[in-house]
Amino acid sequence: MSFDTVPRADQESDVGENSEGKCVDEVLKWLPRKDLWKRAGVDKKVQVRIKPALESLQELLNEEYGENSFDFIFIDADKESYMKYYEISLKLIRPNGLIAVDNTLYQGKILDPNNNEESTKVMRQFNEHIKNDQRIDVSFLRLGDGTTLCRKK
Repeated sequence: MSFDTVPRADQESDVGENSEGKCVDEVLKWLPRKDLWKRAGVDKKVQVRIKPALESLQELLNEEYGENSFDFIFIDADKESYMKYYEISLKLIRPNGLIAVDNTLYQGKILDPNNNEESTKVMRQFNEHIKNDQRIDVSFLRLGDGTTLCRKK
């Protein structure tokens, strides 16, 4: 998760039993930001998980919350696993919930037909999948490196 954890967490309910608001962060470099979460008053609303993201998502789906449990999911991780993150997130997100996917322009590499790097090909395939996915409504923001918003129908 990134610098925008605080504003998103501020809009969520407390972490705990019957809680619906969660922020999952598997990146160690963000742990020093816990002080900011505390100062912002959202430290009880942010849940840190230090493990592979796919494992965390599977736990959220199978053991903790189940399908249709989240209003918002933000994907910003290793590009090779975007499709897996997306498919699990689509199960976790409620109807009318929003999945925001970061870096979908992939530094403009996806637009270069001569770029055949594996990660670029993966992002092209991911974007094509999103474009054709009838389970969602899609909108693209030319924000930063591209953010795609997917609203579950």
